[in-house]
Amino acid sequence: MKKISYKTVFNPKNRLDKKGKALIYIRVIIDRAAYYMSTGISIEEKFWSKKRNELASGCPQSPEILSTLESVIQRMRSEELRCRRENEEITFEKLKSAVEPQKATKSPDFLTFCEKELVARNDVDEDTKRTQRRTLAVFKEFKKDISFQELSYDLIQRFEYFLIDRDLLPNTRNKYHRHIRTFINRATKQGLFKPEKQPYLNFNTPKSDTHKEALTLDEVRRLECFVFKPEEQDFEQVRDMFVFACYCGLRISDILRIKPSDLSETAGKITLEMIMYKVRKKSKRVILPLGELYEGKPQTILEKYLTDKSLSEFVFTSKDKVSENSIKAMANKANQLLKLVGKWAGITKHLSFHIARHSFATNTATFVDTKTLSELCGHDKLETTMNYYVHSTPERINKQLQKINWE
Repeated sequence: MKKISYKTVFNPKNRLDKKGKALIYIRVIIDRAAYYMSTGISIEEKFWSKKRNELASGCPQSPEILSTLESVIQRMRSEELRCRRENEEITFEKLKSAVEPQKATKSPDFLTFCEKELVARNDVDEDTKRTQRRTLAVFKEFKKDISFQELSYDLIQRFEYFLIDRDLLPNTRNKYHRHIRTFINRATKQGLFKPEKQPYLNFNTPKSDTHKEALTLDEVRRLECFVFKPEEQDFEQVRDMFVFACYCGLRISDILRIKPSDLSETAGKITLEMIMYKVRKKSKRVILPLGELYEGKPQTILEKYLTDKSLSEFVFTSKDKVSENSIKAMANKANQLLKLVGKWAGITKHLSFHIARHSFATNTATFVDTKTLSELCGHDKLETTMNYYVHSTPERINKQLQKINWE
């Protein structure tokens, strides 16, 4: 059963108008998630007691304001009780509609809802928002105005035909469908769409297997041993970062954020412990024993760049701050240099920093159990590690077979 509480709050946005006034809001907490609804009542800051979180003495029209606030909360409580009696999902939109019924009668537009969600959600990283914006742009090309009542299996199937006509590959179409389904699920949780009408219940999203490459250990060593000219220091550092990733599995967004403060040393062996940037919202922490992995090769590479670095400095970049945009710029440049490095070293596979993570998982799977590998990769699910990152290679199969006692 959901726990719900109501409270009047003043100026939660901490913003006064030109007259020194701000609005009073009703804060509704549903299972620890906070929502705010404006009451439309505006008062001066001096007439609100911060200590008691209520109207201060001397506030003009105090009885009328108190009566209005109590009435608003009472109507929301009544709607809550109705939902509980009728075993309906309790959402903020339903509680709010009890106060603003005229808004509840409108048939909301699905795309408008999606755009508002993009702005409101702070728990979604910018990369995901960018692909979701692209998805909505394509959906608008298919159909400009879509009400929730129009969302159906037939509509989704027609959207699929639209994507096929544009010669989009199955995995690209799958991505678009996945984002649309996410928005529908959000609307369902907010009481704007009935779960039994979910159009994706019987729709098979398109998907095809893609070939994801991974370097063998021999190829990694070939890169590791390549000798650069003195004027090719930029190329050498990119190579070192790439090989480091092949030996420890970190993404480039994490490698560029490593600081000496993330490191600890015991008996001469370094361990890296940090929150992975891509899943920072979950505070996902990865622990990598650099001194143990591949006989300490990642530690050797790291120590090359640790000289004269303070605890707060980044190890692999001289920048003071590493933002999302700067990460992208540095990653793009690094991948460009990496292509040349691969060519010089005689590597025919298409090199990128993501292939380093795949290489680590594939090669390390030969030596450790699945759970350990998943923890080293920072994955929540074993399936993610095995299905997406670990690839079958002749070398890996041979090593696994050599471990078997056939007698």
